[in-house]
Amino acid sequence: MSEFHCDCSIDPYDYEAADVCREETLTARKEHVCSECGSTIPPGDQYERVTGMWDGYWSTYKTCLTCVRIRRDYCPSGWIYGELRSHLWECMGLDYVSGAVASWIEEEEENDLRERKRTTRIVEVPR
Repeated sequence: MSEFHCDCSIDPYDYEAADVCREETLTARKEHVCSECGSTIPPGDQYERVTGMWDGYWSTYKTCLTCVRIRRDYCPSGWIYGELRSHLWECMGLDYVSGAVASWIEEEEENDLRERKRTTRIVEVPR
């Protein structure tokens, strides 16, 4: 069985890298909101905090470890903080928070199924 692979990385030429950036994994002492999925990071949970300067402006992003893993697995070569959910929707047609699937994905799946049925019909020709 083959392993599913999808690379939704952003091309490094499509965004500016941070002038200064610090990443750290912390344990929440108070409630935070994940910058990627919008879920609550409760006290006691670990999360990633990234503080950096992009285009001359300081920003801080707090990300739950679920989104950190999704980002690492599906965007290994590049991403834009705060845009993971919308980017994966555009790339894969999947909203990993709500479970919604884009209509174009369903259409592709139906077309793939039709094609498989069409090509797997074996007709034995008498000799």
